[in-house]
Amino acid sequence: MTDILKKSWNAFSDDIAQKYLKSFGHPSMDSKLLVCDVLKNLKPHPIKLVDLGCGNANLAEYLADSGLKFSYCGVDFSETLLTAARNAFPQGSYICDDVNTLSLVPKDFDIACYSHVIEMLESPESS
Repeated sequence: MTDILKKSWNAFSDDIAQKYLKSFGHPSMDSKLLVCDVLKNLKPHPIKLVDLGCGNANLAEYLADSGLKFSYCGVDFSETLLTAARNAFPQGSYICDDVNTLSLVPKDFDIACYSHVIEMLESPESS
């Protein structure tokens, strides 16, 4: 991931990042419904979910509101976005890492979700 990209996202203030992500920088309703339907059919519950490129944890909020039982780890490269995520879904755990390397993310999750980060991947096919 380029330093320019990191600097641009980290330049947002926490309150601006939260407002942006609540308005249009989050997964579409269709993608949230799809993820929720898939997760509800997985066993065991609760599911251990890692959200790669979590932004403000909008997906986690939606899943919790849908009644899904899960543990959540959000991963993003921006501390500003992770602050927004922690405020939005404080029961999750959060890691600042690059989705291209995931060098800090444990490998013990039941499922990993990418939502609106495919354009950030240096090699989507390897992901």
